Amino acid sequence: MEERYDLKKIYIYILLLFIISIFIFWAYQRNSFWIDKEIFWQDAIKKSPKKIRPYINLGAAYLEKKEYKKAEYYLSKALRLIQTGQRIPEKPYSSLYNNLGESYLYLGKLKKAKQMFLIAIKKNPKSYIAYYNLGILYKKTKRYNKAIDAFKKAAEFNPFEPKIYNNLGIAYALSGDNLNAKNSFEKAIMLKPNYIKAYYNLGNVYRDMGKIDEGIKMYEKALTINPDYPNGLKNIAILYIKKRDWNKALDYLKRYLSHHGDDAAIWELVGNLSFLLGKYDDAIDELKKAMMLGRKGYILYNNLGAAYLEVSKLDEAEKFLKMALSSNPNAAKTLENLADIYVKIGENEKAAAFYKKALKIDPNNKRIERKLNRLK
Repeated sequence: MEERYDLKKIYIYILLLFIISIFIFWAYQRNSFWIDKEIFWQDAIKKSPKKIRPYINLGAAYLEKKEYKKAEYYLSKALRLIQTGQRIPEKPYSSLYNNLGESYLYLGKLKKAKQMFLIAIKKNPKSYIAYYNLGILYKKTKRYNKAIDAFKKAAEFNPFEPKIYNNLGIAYALSGDNLNAKNSFEKAIMLKPNYIKAYYNLGNVYRDMGKIDEGIKMYEKALTINPDYPNGLKNIAILYIKKRDWNKALDYLKRYLSHHGDDAAIWELVGNLSFLLGKYDDAIDELKKAMMLGRKGYILYNNLGAAYLEVSKLDEAEKFLKMALSSNPNAAKTLENLADIYVKIGENEKAAAFYKKALKIDPNNKRIERKLNRLK
């Protein structure tokens, strides 16, 4: 009897586990269904194609995913259903117009976007997000004073949203008001201490105000949050160049290139810094990389030629210096460099002719004058 009783308990236990597993599976399926808003609202539309809310919410889901064409489609469909006479509460109307306006904004349909934002504000005069998006539109169209007014209105209705103050700061900066820009970015950082864009933008303001060290500190803050932040790496390097600290500038730019190795302009800048530091072989490699990526022009050719001259690869030096001269025939430094090559290979008459051309362009250059006199 004892053995049969134990078997019965085991069967009951297994049955209970099976039932619980089924309920867990159903709950998981249901939660997954609700979690994926896109699937849920698509299903709602299939079941009730004449209801407005599923279209509004599906459009909002696509907007959240930055799928603006799909968002526009479903939000426009909701608007058409409203225009047929269906009624929903006023607040969703405001949300609909704002979201449709945002879709238009990022699809480049700016006139329609502005119209939607203004209707959203009319429907809900305290809609901070509609004012915020209107500010983004005005900023995009370079109407900075209007953008400032819109962002200030957004902040009035939601004073704790950091992105409002960040964009308000950008609008102030673009209008030339660095002091108010600085205050706005500081407010954004106070509300969100790890706000990388606000630190970066505050660094830009300090840079524009000529406060190089303060700018560097803000870029460093941004890079503490994200060590690979590309704009931060580039801009902090520029400020170190202004301080003539070539080594630090070079370090930051190389960090940038480790993630963005197809940036020809930065390869050229790195090559120029290596040249200034006397790292001529590095400079040659870096400047050739810039050329391979499509960079060209007088400065590139001249510096590449000069680097080859420093390592005594005279044929290559002459080739690139002549390319530089064809881009800028009145470049005294390039004429001087070519003359230096001809001195090295013993063509003194040719060297003298190039020194004389250089002196015609830069008659007060004592260095070139001394070189010419040594040939006499």
